[in-house]
Amino acid sequence: MALLEAIAAEGDECACARIREQFPVSKATISHHVKELVHAGLIEAHRDGQFLQCEVRRDVLAAYTAELLRRTRRRAPGAAAG
Repeated sequence: MALLEAIAAEGDECACARIREQFPVSKATISHHVKELVHAGLIEAHRDGQFLQCEVRRDVLAAYTAELLRRTRRRAPGAAAG
């Protein structure tokens, strides 16, 4: 979650190298987590020369949030799950 927050805090697009400076982990660990966020659809990543640029997919994040809220809303006792 911290990596997603750091990418989002950079604005529209950010260089992974700049994000990596914020975390006391290896480049490989950051790369792994970026790949997982891409796989989940939460960020887009593309190469700009030698740099990897990342951008939060706010539309997907909003959809995830709405679905989580829908699935976790309080139900009346005995109500069927939807």
